[in-house]
Amino acid sequence: MNFKQTLVMAAISLVALFDSGCASMTKNKDDAALGSIKTVALAAYTVNYPMPAELGFNLGSGKVEGSRGGGLGSDMTEHTDPLFEEIPKSIQQKLAWNVLDVDRMRSHAAYRKAYQDTMVGWQTKSMVGEGRQKNLVAGVMDADSLRTLKFEGREALIKSLGVDAIVLANAWVSLEGTVVMGIGTRYPQTQITFFVYKKGIEAPVWFETFKGKPASESIGKTGRWDSEKMRALAIPSAKDALAQLSL
Repeated sequence: MNFKQTLVMAAISLVALFDSGCASMTKNKDDAALGSIKTVALAAYTVNYPMPAELGFNLGSGKVEGSRGGGLGSDMTEHTDPLFEEIPKSIQQKLAWNVLDVDRMRSHAAYRKAYQDTMVGWQTKSMVGEGRQKNLVAGVMDADSLRTLKFEGREALIKSLGVDAIVLANAWVSLEGTVVMGIGTRYPQTQITFFVYKKGIEAPVWFETFKGKPASESIGKTGRWDSEKMRALAIPSAKDALAQLSL
């Protein structure tokens, strides 16, 4: 790798470690490399959600107390996920790239092997953070997996799938607003970091973070807000982020 590619890979490793929505990353885009891409596969995806507070019994104090929700693991969504489904549609509409059907991708032997190698058993994954929860899609690799595959693994996957490049989408939903002593407005806002790995090139030929507008409706005044409402309101913000995709 040259010096620029080394810097790009270092930035990606830092993002994978902290999984912080990539807000501090600098946009990198190789227009010449992107110009010849026609077909892609959305090979990896993670969405990281805030979680509402939970009530529990404190054995020490003998009182019912609130605590931040979430955990160290990930939650596996079924085959459909509203936010996930918006991504291939936006890629096709905004970039004019043909996106491999996700069910066809999941059933491909090479993809199943890559999934097994990166998602099953003991794996090094990025931190979730207190009060947050990762959501994955069944049978789809997470945002750490393309890094874990390394260059040789990504190359083998691209070749086997018969595409020009593979795409990683890492979504991060935050709550915007003013909260004082736990009371205040909370407006879901989605940002999506987009990585494109092209055949024959080790570093991604494009990575960029797109931030959608916050929802116009608050999900609640206290920390015990409705998580389903939060996820629903995150979708329009995600659409706004994806509308910014442009070659």
